[in-house]
Amino acid sequence: MLKDRLYTCAENSHARRSAQTALYHLTQAVVRLMAPVLSFTAEEIWEVLGSPTPTIFTEEFYSIPQPELDSDHHARWETLRGLRSRVEKELEHLRSEGSIGSSLQARVELTLPPETFAHAQALGNDLKYLLIVSEVAIHQGQQEGIAASQAHGQKCERCWHVRPDTGSHADHPALCGRCTSNLFGTGEERTHV
Repeated sequence: MLKDRLYTCAENSHARRSAQTALYHLTQAVVRLMAPVLSFTAEEIWEVLGSPTPTIFTEEFYSIPQPELDSDHHARWETLRGLRSRVEKELEHLRSEGSIGSSLQARVELTLPPETFAHAQALGNDLKYLLIVSEVAIHQGQQEGIAASQAHGQKCERCWHVRPDTGSHADHPALCGRCTSNLFGTGEERTHV
């Protein structure tokens, strides 16, 4: 899920830097956990990381910083992860039919019950990054409905999203507006995913 942010957001954007920070903390924890079992591999990783101590075996286990979270944070994300899993199943049908090759070639229209709708709507434009699709439309309803189809537009050579604004910038005909902004403008605003 972080791949899009790491590859397409502006170099020093908050979204990209926060993803790199999360990966740094995870790497620090995992390399210490694997050291007793895969000692040579852990030592090589430790060296590549440019760590200040000469060996990982002088280190203690790493404690990942925990942010302050509201009480329903985990339940909200469990709901959204479940939704993502169900969307992936719908996309697999399109893939098996040959309508799409990648999930980024898809558009998803969701009808969601009130609680799930509220969680999905809170993500705003970032919902498409969670679902790893190019377009998402959501509506509130009594029962869940997921409809997947091909996205509208052309594939951007940089981010691979299918967008209607790909090729709209004369100086960058193979890029979408989002990538043009991330490379040459103010960049996109990402808050959740």
